[in-house]
Amino acid sequence: MKTITQSINETAEVLSEDDFEWLIPQLMDFYKDKINQLAYKSYSSTLNEAGTGTKVARDAFSEIAKDEITKALNTFLFKSQLWKSKRDINTYLIHSLNNLSTRVQKDVEGNKIYLAPVCPHCKETGKREYLVSDGKLLVCQECTRMAKETSQRVYLVFSKHSKRGYKCPDCEKFIPESANTEKGISCPYDNCSFFGNISNMVKMSHPVGMSNRIMYSINQKFSYSEQTLEDKINDNNNINPDSQLEIHETFNNNYNLLKSIMSEQLNKAKLNNNITNIIQKTLMYEAYLSILEKYPHDMVGYLIHKRSRTDFPLQSKIFQEYVRIVQDSLPYTMKRGGKEINITSLLDPKLSLFDGISKYEAIVRADGSIGNQTKERYIGSYIGKDYGCYFIGYILDIIDKTTNKSIKNKINSYSFCEIKMNDVKEGLPVEVTHYRLYPHYEIGSMVWLQKIRKKIISRITAKNKNK
Repeated sequence: MKTITQSINETAEVLSEDDFEWLIPQLMDFYKDKINQLAYKSYSSTLNEAGTGTKVARDAFSEIAKDEITKALNTFLFKSQLWKSKRDINTYLIHSLNNLSTRVQKDVEGNKIYLAPVCPHCKETGKREYLVSDGKLLVCQECTRMAKETSQRVYLVFSKHSKRGYKCPDCEKFIPESANTEKGISCPYDNCSFFGNISNMVKMSHPVGMSNRIMYSINQKFSYSEQTLEDKINDNNNINPDSQLEIHETFNNNYNLLKSIMSEQLNKAKLNNNITNIIQKTLMYEAYLSILEKYPHDMVGYLIHKRSRTDFPLQSKIFQEYVRIVQDSLPYTMKRGGKEINITSLLDPKLSLFDGISKYEAIVRADGSIGNQTKERYIGSYIGKDYGCYFIGYILDIIDKTTNKSIKNKINSYSFCEIKMNDVKEGLPVEVTHYRLYPHYEIGSMVWLQKIRKKIISRITAKNKNK
């Protein structure tokens, strides 16, 4: 059986960005063990001996690995077209993941515990006040505050002082070199009266304390304000009314443009009685319109701005809506070759929707999802290419193997290659039964899914040029 990377190597020439919807989940599943291994390596310095935090590390790395695989695949297939020089996608993606791990590891280790200078006076009073650099001097915020409230010399000395210093011969405490004057240096501490010349004193290292690298929290208050960073971000999001109005107007114009184009093309399809499979075509347009109503912002981004989200597969949602509309329309009559054909089932070969029923066993993953483990594979009849396992087309049932009971009601959503579940434990063995779908956008109903999308985008481009 060919792996997903072997399939990509063989079919790179015909793949498009639309295929990312099923390619990315399959690649994530293919590299699951590799990603888990790199997650532990990347965040090992943050884990204790018991391994606490391993799941968090794994989930964190998995998210950025998904983005890295998406970018690398885009480079391999389209940006640099590395497949033309016979580069192997598996080697390329492993190299990309290893580089990602190295970058993450450096970032994490850059935030390790280190020795930071602390205020010598505050340390003597039982406080630990970390110092801020100001050029060659160190600033103690606590001593700076106290220097404004009292005339005690010790606060003035340590409010801003040098890192270099000397050991007081009497009290053996740190005296900063910045406290030195033309006449000599005096110990600033309250319980010491030493006065002398630095030429006769022993140099002393500045006191330090264990600290983490400074990491700013979104909920941390600024020293000069009661506001947090989150407050400031929210303030910046308070767009002025004119800009807000313009944004809403632009979106509404795009939404109305999409709706009018879809409706116009749907009406034209209904009027053209000579087209074979006219019912399938009109029902697919209805599916597009329905998803536009349900997810307007995503559809505007997908069809007008040509942005797609791998975590929100619109292609699958449009196809599932199409299946629902077809199912609700059954039985219906369609024309083919001048003859009327009665369609009574989703599995009717004349409908060209699904290729049959598939069953497979799988294990629920850590994120509560079930991968596509369909055993049947589609081999192109023309050139004999292996396009990989069939897509998940329509889920009939999901059985919990430990109880032999259905958990179909716990489905959150599903795409061509992945099922997301609610309240299902990791490691649960399940059996998935579904109508299998051709993993190719030029076969069956998938043809209408793609043709209509391209027709809508083409019409949008034409209208924008005529503005």
